[in-house]
Amino acid sequence: MKNFFANLVLLTILSCIPMGAQDKLHKITFSPSWMPQAQFAGYYVALEKGFYRDAGLDVEIIIPSNSSPSVLKLKTGEVDIISTQLVQAIAAKDAGTDLVNICQTSQVNGLVIVAQPQYTSLEDLIGKRVASWKSGFSELAYCMANDNGHNVEWIDIPSGINYFISGAVDGILTMYYNEYFQVMNCGKKVTEQNVFHLSEYGYNVPEDGLYCLRSAYLNHEKEMNAFAQASKRGWEYAREHTDETIDIVIKTMKIHNIASSPSHQKWMLAKILELQINKETGQASYTLDPKTFKFAVDVLKKNNLIKNDVTYDSFVSPETRVK
Repeated sequence: MKNFFANLVLLTILSCIPMGAQDKLHKITFSPSWMPQAQFAGYYVALEKGFYRDAGLDVEIIIPSNSSPSVLKLKTGEVDIISTQLVQAIAAKDAGTDLVNICQTSQVNGLVIVAQPQYTSLEDLIGKRVASWKSGFSELAYCMANDNGHNVEWIDIPSGINYFISGAVDGILTMYYNEYFQVMNCGKKVTEQNVFHLSEYGYNVPEDGLYCLRSAYLNHEKEMNAFAQASKRGWEYAREHTDETIDIVIKTMKIHNIASSPSHQKWMLAKILELQINKETGQASYTLDPKTFKFAVDVLKKNNLIKNDVTYDSFVSPETRVK
């Protein structure tokens, strides 16, 4: 009985202590590169399943917009960590935003050029009209066309595939894991003969990775690395529990009033998980290969999209570098 009352007193005391005093979490704000969708499933899973909290982090996910993309949010200090594509991160680094890569989820480029049914080679599109996004993420396709002397008339579009469906353009630049799904279901008689993967034409520059400012990394190295590790855990959980992951993604999309299609998100998740696998090792390494990084820098510099050489060691955090 004496032990019972002692335990009761202890529980009463603990219940009066604020949660922050019992288990203080480090606040981190994170912005993916676009609206909630399966492209970012691992982060929403990590939040939903408590993986960030397990790592001692209180994570808030902030949604970007066309007027305030994730790179700008990082530069202005609005968020602590972002997800963005390697090409955009290198360009931002060259322009003076001192960011560092703390995790590289993508290993294979997902950009494709989809042509109208009558075009079955990239050469067929020389001199033709090809739609690309005003919001960015098209730079690598521009580089590929320039490097190969393909004079393409790029047509800036806000988003979507309506220009392609209507026949207003001869081709469209899309993400294989996203808009291509819509193209497949739009009624056009498009086959793989009309789809050109940049990764298969020598431009396999990986895409999504996690970035923070160097100052944040130096001041909070433990927390930045903890976020990266918890995010990896989220992606691995997503790989093993795809149905539950889709449910989490759909729920998140509904919270933000974004129209969702389970079949589209299922396709996107499957393709994203494929693109995370290194073709040489067959594994998801979550690291950025130095040779691939140098190729990306060289391509951007050759096409005057950056002015300076960006070095691997200045770009990648010590924890993430490939030795």
